[in-house]
Amino acid sequence: MLALRLQPCYHGDWNGFQEVRTMPQLTVRNVDEQVYQRLKDRARINRRSLEAEVRAILDQAALPDRTEVVRRAAAMRARLVGRYHGDATAEIRKDRDR
Repeated sequence: MLALRLQPCYHGDWNGFQEVRTMPQLTVRNVDEQVYQRLKDRARINRRSLEAEVRAILDQAALPDRTEVVRRAAAMRARLVGRYHGDATAEIRKDRDR
């Protein structure tokens, strides 16, 4: 079972200012003991806490796939059609040498 809830997170600075934001928390139940042990071993190898290791795995898993990256790049290229794409440094030098 997966459960997601928002938990207040307090951030402060040297002046005592505190910013309150909500950070989502994810609870995973009924994890196989072998999976749990492998995660703990992996965390130890990477010199992280179990929580930090799981967070790193989730961060990596949530990255956009290649198809999404290609789609975004195509959209960006479409927005840049008609704009200058030359070597500005070379052109400035050339202009200065005149």
